[in-house]
Amino acid sequence: MTQYDAIPMNRLDFGLDSATEGRSLWPPAGDSGYSENDAIWVYDEAQGIGVHAWLGHSGEQYPEAFERMSVFLPGGVVLALAQRGPQHTEATQSGPHMWARCDAPFERWTYAYDGPVLPTTAEELSRGPVPAGREPVHVVFEAHARMVAPAFPQGAFFKNKADYHATSASRFFGGYRCEQPLMADASLKIGDKWHRICGPGLRTHRKGARVMQTNAQVQVAKYTGHRWMHAVFPSGREIYHSWFGGADGEAIDGEAFVRDAGVTYRAQVRNPMPMGLEGAGARHEFSFVSGLGETHIQCEIIADSFQSLMGQEFFGVQWDSPNPDCLAMSQAFVRYHWGEETAVNMMERSVGLAALKRPR
Repeated sequence: MTQYDAIPMNRLDFGLDSATEGRSLWPPAGDSGYSENDAIWVYDEAQGIGVHAWLGHSGEQYPEAFERMSVFLPGGVVLALAQRGPQHTEATQSGPHMWARCDAPFERWTYAYDGPVLPTTAEELSRGPVPAGREPVHVVFEAHARMVAPAFPQGAFFKNKADYHATSASRFFGGYRCEQPLMADASLKIGDKWHRICGPGLRTHRKGARVMQTNAQVQVAKYTGHRWMHAVFPSGREIYHSWFGGADGEAIDGEAFVRDAGVTYRAQVRNPMPMGLEGAGARHEFSFVSGLGETHIQCEIIADSFQSLMGQEFFGVQWDSPNPDCLAMSQAFVRYHWGEETAVNMMERSVGLAALKRPR
């Protein structure tokens, strides 16, 4: 199971086939559980406004789609809604209120949402789901994203892709998946008020069969949580890690890199930020060990929201879930420091409920 220690790459497409940027409505023969999803993260630090939009649109759920919309506002306010429904257009990947479109492979994407969200706060979501009966707010969002660094396909460091596909991580990722830093120029209407937001972010694009728990066909390690972050700095330096495991489990097939001067160095991440419910203001230090030596990173959460994985609902921590494998999750925007440079981008973390203290 040999891997590359470094990959020289300046091409935005990372040498990937542009055909992978489109959607495939139907799964390849025999690919049970096939699905696809696209997502964007974008944050305007000057205004303290961020958006994370996620759309699952193909495969076994077609012609329906899953969509999750989160708007982060100052003071810990979050506007959020997750729902499943019929796709509203066949022109591109879409859901009941959301769509995503590839305008130029690995260079430009557009994302949009026109529909309801529920007003809440990060603190409320840490205690549980949004109470029934909450009056929705209408949101209109459209982001034009331009990629600023090469796409990175998960498993890229494996010399033999069969070795990667044999890992539990490849099943957790769900087949082919890439992510790519971006800059976005977006319009956001909340109620009757328009905002123009501009800032850094990330997109993800995935297609395949995602397996989170062992079933009759596929054996995977027990999914006890994860840590995931990605950021690019003004100089072009870049950091990424994806680490599976939680408070009650060791890291499973972790992946990380540090990119500098056009070379992506495979790395080991030390002390990734643990899952917690502190929200905005929480700080942490971690590091990457690679061919560049040890890279030290300081970070602080600037906007947060809380969800559940493998629970009955998505938004809000499902403290009373009947599923013993239910996990609490944080989706946050984070300010990262690498020496004198600062970057803002995403971080996502999850862990089993037993590892956390329930807020009173």
